[in-house]
Amino acid sequence: MKTNACETCAWGGLVITLFCGLSARAEARENLAVSLTTINGDANGDGTRDIADALHLLGHLFLGRAAPAPLFCGGEIAVWRNGDMNADWEVDLSDGLFLLDFLFTGGPAPVEGCDLDRALLSPSPSEPSGGDRLNPGIFPVQSKPYGKSWGEWTAEWWKWAFSLPVSAHPLFDTADCSAGQSGPVWFLGGSFAGVAVTRTCRVPAGKSILLPVVNAECSTVEPPPFHGDDESELRACAIAFMDGASGTLVATVDGQDVEDLSGYRVQSPLFTFSAPADNVLFIDGPVSGQSVSDGYWLFLAPLSAGTHTLHFEGNPGFSIDVTYLLTVGG
Repeated sequence: MKTNACETCAWGGLVITLFCGLSARAEARENLAVSLTTINGDANGDGTRDIADALHLLGHLFLGRAAPAPLFCGGEIAVWRNGDMNADWEVDLSDGLFLLDFLFTGGPAPVEGCDLDRALLSPSPSEPSGGDRLNPGIFPVQSKPYGKSWGEWTAEWWKWAFSLPVSAHPLFDTADCSAGQSGPVWFLGGSFAGVAVTRTCRVPAGKSILLPVVNAECSTVEPPPFHGDDESELRACAIAFMDGASGTLVATVDGQDVEDLSGYRVQSPLFTFSAPADNVLFIDGPVSGQSVSDGYWLFLAPLSAGTHTLHFEGNPGFSIDVTYLLTVGG
């Protein structure tokens, strides 16, 4: 005899109340064929994300109903599981709550499953259609993780770097790596010390990681040679610095070499930033200005829970040799 789901809902709350009140409707759909979908969080495969998807996911988790519709990305079934909306590599109650938060309280959107799937199987940039030299776990340069292009995300990285004072800044090793972090992407970076640096960092589960192997920017508020008066001058300035970067670029993720780093060179759009008095530009502040950047970047899909090691080296005019010992989740 089938147990009425509503009889088990004494631990209640809004989510369970909705689940119980609409379980009959969800049960009526149970035996329908589940469609494919390109939208992570579209659990019932109807092409939208709504309350029915939260009910579908809860029904799967707690009543043994059909699994969420498989993601269909680039003409094939995805590796990434539809329903893992917070990118913590699990499909569980937290994903249902994540979707409800997005639908009703303005929370962040579920991660783009097809972008993450491409990152899991990403070829090196010089072999966009595939090949033996794979860089798994790195977003393709042409992708738009969480709705922004790589270039737009590099602008966000610089805004973060500019916003923190030198006296409390992760890249000067005067603050924990969590300083100033928010949203789905965690920002890491190099060092201005000119010597090899090893850092420990705890990253929440489900966060992507963006870091420059080497980068440079030019702005409207810095003196020459980092100065420009308009976007054209700023872009030419940043490009010139990156064209002049010397030495071999090296990056590894958990001991695996990242292939074809030259293919991860990305320029930002023109962006506006603000910096405090004690700023990384070492100019009078607080100050606001506009900037354009250029650089070689890594944009990692969320790492699995546990320990990971990132290492990168370059020379944009001074030596960069940085190792991050990461603990994800926990």
